Amino acid sequence: MEIVLRAIKGEKVSDLADEYDVSLNFIYLWKKEFLDGGMCKLSGDSVTDQKFKLKNKDEQIKEMEKIIGRTKYC
Repeated sequence: MEIVLRAIKGEKVSDLADEYDVSLNFIYLWKKEFLDGGMCKLSGDSVTDQKFKLKNKDEQIKEMEKIIGRTKYC
């Protein structure tokens, strides 16, 4: 958490990676996950609500793909 907060505050990621002996990629990943998680909280939906909505969207997409497939070959 400390690494992510320092990166967000503007410290060079390469310096943090050297100081903590971790990969630059991990720091960027952790920072992205932290910011994405924060955006989820700010949207007002819980993570469970968002997962439910995504599942519903995936199901709608699959149904549309089936319909398109049927009309394409009719």
